[in-house]
Amino acid sequence: MFNPSIAVVMATYNGEKFINEQIQSILNQTCQHLTLYVSDDGSTDNTIEIIKEIALNDSRLKFIGVNEHPGVVRNFNRAFLETHEDIVFLADQDDIWPKDRIKKMIDYYIEQTDDTDQPSLLFTDMVLVDKNSEILASSFYKELEIDPHYNQELKYLTWRCTSYGCTMMVNRPLLNQALPLPQDEDVTMHDNWLILCAANLGKVYYMDYGSVFYRQHESNHTGGRRRSLIQKIKSFKLQLKKINTARIKREKQIDVLLQRKLAHPEFIKFSSLDNKFDFFKSNILSYKKERRLYSIFYFLSMFRK
Repeated sequence: MFNPSIAVVMATYNGEKFINEQIQSILNQTCQHLTLYVSDDGSTDNTIEIIKEIALNDSRLKFIGVNEHPGVVRNFNRAFLETHEDIVFLADQDDIWPKDRIKKMIDYYIEQTDDTDQPSLLFTDMVLVDKNSEILASSFYKELEIDPHYNQELKYLTWRCTSYGCTMMVNRPLLNQALPLPQDEDVTMHDNWLILCAANLGKVYYMDYGSVFYRQHESNHTGGRRRSLIQKIKSFKLQLKKINTARIKREKQIDVLLQRKLAHPEFIKFSSLDNKFDFFKSNILSYKKERRLYSIFYFLSMFRK
């Protein structure tokens, strides 16, 4: 029977307001045999002091120290490289975990897989909460009208990713090939890289479960509220610029995937369409029912430098 060792990695930066609550929700899991690795990115508030104080009272928290090369990807990479466990969970610094989160996700993974040696990633839904932990929406994906299962398809991952690191669990066979994370800050985020590697090398699983109370506040990186059509149109230029930046980063990430020889032949075929209209018809049009404006903006961004 698969009885994995468990690690959690957390990258912190100026998170004093919520970090104690998040760390306690991890250490208080029903599954107690875990190690939490925390790497800080040079916090100037009381984040480091809070982490050290908790570590004094609970040896499962390993504070790696302050990252000398700032950046969220480098910070997560540093934490990942400290781990040796079979299963690794990713954690944001300002969310809250349900008490049985780890157990539920591992049980689901064991039920779904017939090969624990296959590079694998499991991601889930999120419950959106405000800064006071009051529920805003019971499902991130329903709130934004996104189909999470698309993240299991190579064609979709050539241009889009709507899975988030704070919901992810990865196994050691995946990390053995995906690490180190691409260090160039011009390459898109660590969670995008991990799911890209998992889809190409092995298996991506989705669990329909709000495994994280994802806090919406002014400092977090991923927005979770739906905007009206009028709001989207008004912000056309800004959205086009953001999507163009994301597209360039994704293309660079795919280049790294190819350089490391981690890409599946099907993914190479989908991603190597030089003709923009062929790429749109093959990879984007299939998902036209989801976030139509995003799809259009993405296509338009392909004509920008």
